[in-house]
Amino acid sequence: MTWGEFNTLLAGLNEKTALGKIIAIRSEKDQKVIKTFSPEQRKVRNDWAKRKVKTKEYSKEEYDAAMKNFEAMFKAMALNMAL
Repeated sequence: MTWGEFNTLLAGLNEKTALGKIIAIRSEKDQKVIKTFSPEQRKVRNDWAKRKVKTKEYSKEEYDAAMKNFEAMFKAMALNMAL
């Protein structure tokens, strides 16, 4: 099976299938809907979020930019405290 065929089949899943339900839970963005999740749904969503955080890789450029932002933030804080 080619990736395109697999992707087409996967896109056709709806919430009536087990995998479709998992995908819907993982991809939900509406906070009002998320607040109504059952404990099992929350576990599915939280496990997925934790996995995404663990597997995120940052490039050297992203890391350097984040460090420069932290440096600027702390300098601004120090200046505000000195006033």
